[in-house]
Amino acid sequence: MGAFRIIYLAALEDRVLVLHAFKKKTQTTSKKDLDLAAPETMEGRTMNVEIYENVWDVLADTEQEAANLKARSALLYEIRKAVQRWNISQEEAGKRLGLTRPRTNDLLRGKLAKFSLDALVNIAASAHLDIEIRIKDAA
Repeated sequence: MGAFRIIYLAALEDRVLVLHAFKKKTQTTSKKDLDLAAPETMEGRTMNVEIYENVWDVLADTEQEAANLKARSALLYEIRKAVQRWNISQEEAGKRLGLTRPRTNDLLRGKLAKFSLDALVNIAASAHLDIEIRIKDAA
């Protein structure tokens, strides 16, 4: 898996303003991406470029929070795929998952911040998904 390159102007209080993000698949960077990040396109502002192995590392304040975000996003993604395969209404999907319609809407719209890891594990079980936990040493 390639590294994620994040190009941003500056950290703004508790946020990062991302201008462009892409997953690096090669050691080279395309001319299009280099032109996008050219200083003259930044209207005289200082540009910082940092490379991260995982996009969640950029968004999280700690390694623990990044790990939690990564696990939650993987679960949410798989649950959404399962529900989409059912090809049923949101109301019916909510009934199968034991969720209210607004909560089902949040799930299907990928609103990760609205779901804890525990909640997503429970929803995945309701969707009849098997969950495997794989642990490995960090690189």
